[in-house]
Amino acid sequence: MSCIGTSTTTTPSGPGEAQARAQRIIDALKNAGALKPGGYQLPSSATQAQLLAAMAKAPAATPTNHTVEIEINDYPQPARWKVMQKTTHNQITEFTGCAVTPRGIYVAPGTRVPPGESKLRLHIEGPTAEAVKQAKTDLMAMIEEAIQAMGPQQAIPGGRYTVV
Repeated sequence: MSCIGTSTTTTPSGPGEAQARAQRIIDALKNAGALKPGGYQLPSSATQAQLLAAMAKAPAATPTNHTVEIEINDYPQPARWKVMQKTTHNQITEFTGCAVTPRGIYVAPGTRVPPGESKLRLHIEGPTAEAVKQAKTDLMAMIEEAIQAMGPQQAIPGGRYTVV
């Protein structure tokens, strides 16, 4: 298992907060005379200052999304296939609240990664670190199950796994 990294991103804490911020911006545009029935007009420099002041009143975003990436490129094809399925992603989302997104391209063993590309991986993003950790654990369990189901006759020598 290869864990690429974890990070935290910032997003509004909920739809209500984002909607309130958008409404304040729209109100500021209307008050500045930039929104008129007929389209958008560029505000003067004085109204631009009012607009910026209104936007500054909007609450700052708080860190709510946690991410991790699992490199799956070097696992056998049946294991990669299992965790790349939309139904698997939907299950993970339902149980943990995390979104799973495939990224990168498959790079065959002994082949160099093309410039600007990266090996096949799963990007997991969720509301809490615990949810992301659970999603990662569930996906890794699915990979292990798929490897075990392959049986010893399909083992690929030199892979990242061992068949017990």
